[in-house]
This record gives sequence, C-alpha cells and structure tokens, in this order.
Amino acid sequence: MLEASYIAITAMIALLVRPALGWHEHRLGKTARMVLRLMYLLGASTIVAIALVLSNVQPSDLGIAYPPTLRALFVAVVGVCLTLLLDSVGARLLYQHPLLLQRRVTALRNWLQTSKPNRFLVIAYIGVAAIYEEVVFRGIGIHFLEISGTETVTGLMLLSVIFGLQHTASGWLGVLYASFFGLYFSLLYLAAGSLFAPILVHAVGNFFTVLYTYPRMVRTLERLPAFMF
Repeated sequence: MLEASYIAITAMIALLVRPALGWHEHRLGKTARMVLRLMYLLGASTIVAIALVLSNVQPSDLGIAYPPTLRALFVAVVGVCLTLLLDSVGARLLYQHPLLLQRRVTALRNWLQTSKPNRFLVIAYIGVAAIYEEVVFRGIGIHFLEISGTETVTGLMLLSVIFGLQHTASGWLGVLYASFFGLYFSLLYLAAGSLFAPILVHAVGNFFTVLYTYPRMVRTLERLPAFMF
C-alpha cells in the first residue's frame, strides 16, 4: 500500500506539479521564477524523502553509495564525454534546420532571459535538479521496476517518457530531447550500478547546455532575418 501511494505521489509531482509551474512562470518576475523552481525542488524532495522512509527503502537500494567505485567513476567519465558529444551533434543538427531551431530556442528564450540576472540561482537549480531527477527517475524508478517484476525495456521506456513530460515547458522538441536523455541516463545507471554516474553526467550536461549551447542557439537564430523573435 505504501509503495503504491509513493508511486502515485511521484507521478503527480512529475506529471502535474512541475509542468503546471511552467505555465504560470510568465506571470512572475525573473528572480521569483528561479525561487519558485528551487522551492518546488525542495518541496518535492521532502515528499520523496518521507515516502522513502515510510516505504523502508534504503539508500543502497537506490544505488546511493559513497565513495563511488572505480566502475562508477569510469562510467561517469565516459558518460560526460559522450554527453558533450551528443549535445554538440544535436545542436549542429538544429543549426541546419532553422525552423526546428526557432521552435527549440523560442521555448527556451524566457529561461535564458531569466538566467542572466540570476546566475547563482540558475547554477543552484541545475545542480539540485540533476540530483532530484536522478534519485527519482533512475534510483527510485528503476528500483520499483525491479521489485514489481516489470520487463526492463518496457519499464525504462515508460520512465523515459515520464521524464520527458516534465519538460513540456520546452515544447515537443524538448520533450523528445529529454526522453532520449532519460533513457540514456538509465543506461548509465545500470552500467555503473550507482547513481553517482548519472547524477554527475546529468549535472555536467545541464551546465553545458544552459550556459553554452542555448546562448549559442539564440545568437545563431538572431543572425537569421527570416526567423527573428
């Protein structure tokens, strides 16, 4: 019963609360947006922690261990390199298709405008979000897939789609992008046997994307007169 309640709570957080916040952020000031996002993560993390305690789930069940093993370190290093390569290739493909680039950048323009005066809050949000999302979707999600006997491929695909739906504020292209990386992070977790690898790779990937790739996309789009904002 407690495990079913936990799954229901997590599903509501992932599918309702976060996307709902995205729809209403435009009504807030720039600093207030980032504060709201951090408050959401802290509140959601508290709910998750309580659910784990009530469900008697141990940190080791979720792949939380310190210090990380050599295997986890190796997977993390390889994962970071591959993530940066994938992100660069994805951005280059978007540069070759201005309409897709416009749709992607238009959805992220408010994020970039918000981040400029609040760099510290953005960095904090990226770091906390990477930890929270990996614990929920890889650690907890895969744990419950295993104890429920769900077929691995089906379960991982379902988790990836749910993870992608959290990024509805980035448009349908952002949902597809996040779903792909959700599956990728799951494979990293299974390969490393630890959350250390996907958390590190996720955080580095977020920092690279938000602080380098997105601004570059905006600059590229602004040089195309037919696709000005």
